[in-house]
This record gives sequence, structure tokens and C-alpha cells, in this order.
Amino acid sequence: MDNLNVSVLGYGMMGVIRSLAYRGVVGYFKNAPIQPVLGYASCWNDGEKAMAERDGWKAIVGPDASKEVIAKADTDYVDICLPNAAHYAAAMAAFDAGKHVFCEKPLSANLEQGREMADKADACKGQLNSVNFIYRRVPANVYARKLARSGKFGRLIEARMFYNQGWGWGADGSWRFEKSHG
Repeated sequence: MDNLNVSVLGYGMMGVIRSLAYRGVVGYFKNAPIQPVLGYASCWNDGEKAMAERDGWKAIVGPDASKEVIAKADTDYVDICLPNAAHYAAAMAAFDAGKHVFCEKPLSANLEQGREMADKADACKGQLNSVNFIYRRVPANVYARKLARSGKFGRLIEARMFYNQGWGWGADGSWRFEKSHG
């Protein structure tokens, strides 16, 4: 089994969740071809740094922490868990550095950036690049799809669903939607 040195950019809720996933992947997938090795975490503050260190990461705090993590020779794979507006710059820097990229959604702040990121990822032959769509595997969502496909409701023409969270669209003051982070 080969080691893959993983570093995470941003250590809020998703960074913590990724820590659990990386530590558990080999136990769950018995024939996993890779062993994720926790590397560096770019943190926005001392609170995130303390959590990252608790979870086994080498934490770095500062205005250029993400750039520093991407530049590390022992970072193979960059997991982007930053505020939405910061995804583009981090992913483009990671592509340029020859790193594998796993980006939290939304991919970018606008369609133009998203297309540029996709084109850059396509040009990075041999690099793994993907976007996280974790909610599609949430049990409630899987069950809703199963019900819709079962025909229990007849022939569906349209379905509208909402995942209500206090920090989502329309939540005043959420840092996730501030343009200043990009």
C-alpha cells in the first residue's frame, strides 16, 4: 500500500470531518491501494490550529498558510475546505504545484472561474482532481431518491428539495459567502 501525504486547507467543520474520513478509510476499505497520511493543515486562527493538532495534523496559522501548505514538498494531495470564495485561488495554485486536488463545493464563486478550474484540472494529466458532493450519499437523500424512483408517487415531472441549514443562502453574516476571502 502506497502512502499519500494529504494536507487540508482550512480547518473548520469540514476539516474536522475530513480528519475522521482519512483516518478511517483504510479500516473501511480493506483493499485500499493508498494509505492517507495526515500532513499539514492551514488554519485561520489559533482555535482551528488547536483542533488540527489534536486531530494529528501539522498545523500552520497565518495569512499565507494555504500557500505554504501547497508548497510543501511532502504534500501530495490538497483537500480544499476553505470559504467558498477562496476555492479558486487555492485550487489553481495546487494545480500549478502539481498536487492532486479535492475541492469542497461550490467549486468556485462563478461560472467563469469554474470553467477555468475544470480546464486546468483536465490539463493536469496524472493528477487526481475532484469536487466533493457528499450530500448525495446522506441516507435521507438516498431514501428520497429511492422513493421517487419506486413510482410510489406516480410519474414525477419535477421535484424540488431543500437542505435547510442555518448557515446557507440568506444567512446574514456567514463568512462562507464573503467575497473578501477570495
